Amino acid sequence: MSDPEQFSLSMSDADALMWNIEKDPLLRSTIVTVNRLDRDPDWDRLVDKIDVGAQLIPRLRQRVVTPFLHAGPPHWSADPNFDLSYHLRRLRAPEPATFDTVLELARTAAMAGFDRARPLWEFMVVEGLADGSAALIMKVHHSITDGVGGMRLAMMLYDTERDREASAPAGDPTPLPLLAPLGLLVRAVDHNRRRVLGIVRRSFGQARAVGEAMFRDPRGTVEQAAAVGKSVA
Repeated sequence: MSDPEQFSLSMSDADALMWNIEKDPLLRSTIVTVNRLDRDPDWDRLVDKIDVGAQLIPRLRQRVVTPFLHAGPPHWSADPNFDLSYHLRRLRAPEPATFDTVLELARTAAMAGFDRARPLWEFMVVEGLADGSAALIMKVHHSITDGVGGMRLAMMLYDTERDREASAPAGDPTPLPLLAPLGLLVRAVDHNRRRVLGIVRRSFGQARAVGEAMFRDPRGTVEQAAAVGKSVA
């Protein structure tokens, strides 16, 4: 199983931005993919496969927790009420049960926000299409993975051979840290302290570089600074 320590508990600035703008329907960072299957999958086997995947990939069992008073970046915490049946669902395709029906379901899923108290992913199996096929709609928040990571995730979760041996039953999941908004205040203070020190160090380094450049080429440095100021304006 994957070591939870390999997955950072603190969101990066980019992921935190995508998480915070999630509240605006026009700015949601949701990845939705549609996989076409040649027939209805074996439901029990699929559930077992995804269950094993959720044990191997900690992010699938973690939800987002924000420090008290938003004092620092959001963190990934274990979901104490993780329920696979919420994240993996199945339904019979409504009429006319064509692939366009599946695409419409995917569009609706893409427009809907995530439950912010749960892990940020949802899979939906659409069975009973008119041509005998089926589909799997995957919905994942961009803070969990990007497009390339999503493809790697799919390769871990799905079999590429029809008669491949079933996955081994999932054992007890690797324990994940359970965080609370108030308890994250200490982490937030330490995070902000390290960020300020980093800014100060970089500022001194940049000031020194500018001073050396002014000494070597005063005119060129001034002209470059003027060009940058004009570009910013």
